[in-house]
Amino acid sequence: MEELLEKLYELLQNEKKTDELTKIPKTIYRDAARHIRSFRSSVIHEREDLPGRIAAKERELIVRLVQRLLESRVRKVIEADGEISSENLLSEEKYVVDPLELSRKRLRRVVAAIGDGQNTVLESVARLTASKYMAVRFLQAFPATMGTDLVKHGPFQSEDVAYLPVENAKPLIKQGIVEEIWVEE
Repeated sequence: MEELLEKLYELLQNEKKTDELTKIPKTIYRDAARHIRSFRSSVIHEREDLPGRIAAKERELIVRLVQRLLESRVRKVIEADGEISSENLLSEEKYVVDPLELSRKRLRRVVAAIGDGQNTVLESVARLTASKYMAVRFLQAFPATMGTDLVKHGPFQSEDVAYLPVENAKPLIKQGIVEEIWVEE
């Protein structure tokens, strides 16, 4: 317990001392998750007595330290705007940073298209965003409907999973008919 907490605290302190990414153990996030899972597999974390409260507090501290470490390291990469070496970036951090890099490229592309008067590029962007889909799980039965993509979707039963156009899925989420599910591309 104390070893992991001390290690995470030390890593966070070292990370704060420099603008560069420090070298940290490649498995630190997985080690933290494994440690927390060990709480979950024991009944101690569910108890209301002193050992249970200590275990819950330890879990909370580990999660906070890990989150601050991860956020600190990702923030460095974001603020460096490509000027920082990513050799010390862990796989979990790359997972967070990669979409941000894509977002930066897209921002530059849109600004350039506007600056160059390239309406066709902007229209292409509009078509792309209009054709975005979202994975959802139905929480209740729902009749067939015409999507914004002009395709018939459904009918659906409770627990069905479907890809719906975002414009159709968002109102259904607000109404509590579906919930978004996380599917890696």
